[in-house]
Amino acid sequence: MPETWGSVLAHHLRGNPGDGVDRLPASATFAATLPELDGVRYAVAGLHTGFDQTWLHARAHGRSADRIPPSWWLRDDAGQWHVAVTFVGDDSYQQMLVVPSIDPATTALELVIDGQTARIRAHLPLTWWSP
Repeated sequence: MPETWGSVLAHHLRGNPGDGVDRLPASATFAATLPELDGVRYAVAGLHTGFDQTWLHARAHGRSADRIPPSWWLRDDAGQWHVAVTFVGDDSYQQMLVVPSIDPATTALELVIDGQTARIRAHLPLTWWSP
């Protein structure tokens, strides 16, 4: 089994118990424009987490309807992998559910996007804030 799926599968096999801590919602903003992948350029704008869910926000430019969407992976600074699945999206905006959720104690993420022809990697430093 690929390493990336190990963290996600372990999360589901535990029954998604969370860590027992009720965290306040928190957001981490960042701006990263990524290189072109399969004719599409992506810009990631941040994420927010709370109540054991994390959401990643991105914009796509140059998307074509007949294209297979890429897979999005995030590795936190503790080495745990997370998968981002498009939950809400149209031709340009994507709101992705990140599984398992990301702890606001995380200070950096490695973003890995696998397309049909290439892979993009980006380092995303995180600074969290809570309302």
